[in-house]
Amino acid sequence: MGIRNGIIFAGLLFAFAIGPTQAAEPKAEQPTQPKAASAAEQKPQPAPMQKGSGTVTYVPSATETTKLKNGSKVIRTRMKGIIIADDPKTPFHLAGQSCGGTTILSAKGFPPHSSGYCSTIDKDGDAWWIWWRAEGKGSVWEFIDGTGKYADIEGKGKTATLVRLPDGRQTLRWEGTWQLR
Repeated sequence: MGIRNGIIFAGLLFAFAIGPTQAAEPKAEQPTQPKAASAAEQKPQPAPMQKGSGTVTYVPSATETTKLKNGSKVIRTRMKGIIIADDPKTPFHLAGQSCGGTTILSAKGFPPHSSGYCSTIDKDGDAWWIWWRAEGKGSVWEFIDGTGKYADIEGKGKTATLVRLPDGRQTLRWEGTWQLR
């Protein structure tokens, strides 16, 4: 085979190796299937919204009162309590709770203003915490966060005071809704 035939033969091999030229009829585009998300890309669906109610009884563990220049008083209180749920299957049932709060008592007799937080550890060792704010004869509260089964918990509720004794012990009625992630 001469050089010329060898070049033509090499050119044909090259053309065959790279496929048809652009002059060839274009292929119809095949529809692509959506790529399945990997396990890491799939987000778990949140659990359904749950609802519960019950009581919580607190005993004060520390109280500190400071008088302000204007005659008002700041009362800082630490309390410990046990949550009793109406439904014993509620994850908060028999959980231990520690709360801290501050109350401002006005020298002019205005209604007191109170707010604070509580941290709770359940019987499985998982924790959650809330903020609370007094309103009328009770309070409103909302979840901040949690650990374990309560990680990223969302929800809120309210309480009503059932009894408050002169020594600071008290029992509240609570109700709320929450969603575990």
